[in-house]
Amino acid sequence: MIASEKYLHELTAFIENLGYRLFEIKTGKADGNDVLEVILDESLDLDSVSEVSQKISEWLDQNDDSEDPYMLDVSCVGAERPLRSPEEIRAAVGQYVWVKTKAAVYEGDLIEADAEKILLSCRDKTRNIKVTVPFQDIKKMRLAVKF
Repeated sequence: MIASEKYLHELTAFIENLGYRLFEIKTGKADGNDVLEVILDESLDLDSVSEVSQKISEWLDQNDDSEDPYMLDVSCVGAERPLRSPEEIRAAVGQYVWVKTKAAVYEGDLIEADAEKILLSCRDKTRNIKVTVPFQDIKKMRLAVKF
């Protein structure tokens, strides 16, 4: 499978040269099969994802000399994109987020994010509360859709 750093770096450059922003490339297994998952940081319709998938598949056919079969999965990150780094969290200030900590789960507006903590405005039954969460307590965080 195309898992070497060299190939993944070249694949990243190829995708970016197509004009797309890459969110993540992952390799793994699904139902016992090797999978190469390419996640774009874009909002694309199904036809566009299919077109990008075809171009990536053609590139892989030309550049991957692996004999092992694998499945290619190309998708977009979606509305509930994970926030993986302090930079991504700071860029999400002003947006609605979901946060899982060691002790609780919160959903609310991300008001502030600095080097040590985030500040959320959350709904607690009939009132709004502000919750401060230190970065080291965050287990997972993503954008969320507000209903």
